[in-house]
Amino acid sequence: LHSSMTHFTPQKSLRAAVFDLDGVITRTRDTHMESYRLLFNQFLKLRGDDEEFSELEYDTVINGIPRNEAIKAYLKSRGITLTQGHEDDMWDGNEKEPTVYALGNKKNEYFEQVLHSKGVVKYDSTVSIIRYLVEHKVPCGVASSSSNAKDVLKKAELLDLFDAVIDGHTIKDEGLKGKPHPDLFLYCLSKITNDAVPPGEAMVLEDAPVRSPPA
Repeated sequence: LHSSMTHFTPQKSLRAAVFDLDGVITRTRDTHMESYRLLFNQFLKLRGDDEEFSELEYDTVINGIPRNEAIKAYLKSRGITLTQGHEDDMWDGNEKEPTVYALGNKKNEYFEQVLHSKGVVKYDSTVSIIRYLVEHKVPCGVASSSSNAKDVLKKAELLDLFDAVIDGHTIKDEGLKGKPHPDLFLYCLSKITNDAVPPGEAMVLEDAPVRSPPA
């Protein structure tokens, strides 16, 4: 993906651009995976399960979907069922039957710790494209399943480049379907263009499969 971007030349008809975050603008995959590893290994060990969370599980079960959906999907893959709970539930690391929300909030704590300790890796090829588009007055937005998207962009000093950032909070507030559905991308496009640009005149850069092409 990124090697081909070094030769990227936008079409003159391009009127808007929507970017995924992880794997396209920043390499936050490792940050997410490490925070899930810390969470699930702690949780599984407490339940007497010595089979640790793996990179394969991250890639095949979790990657790219909203946090609480990812947690439910992972628990299901391990034959574990927990109640959904409430949004403000917290987990102290000692309870064997926390709620899904409690695990999600703990995962977010770990994510913030890893993000601030290790920082953010940016893909220079993508950033160059974004800066080029911004200079040429092409509206740009970010569509990410992560609730931490704005924090990541701020840490990377890129937040000011975008006309809108659609994230995990937006999914919840607007009732959007998460990836691999195209809702995030279409919603982002509508926000950065005030519904003035049809999908066929916009560009989407995403590194994971989407069920319906948003553009």
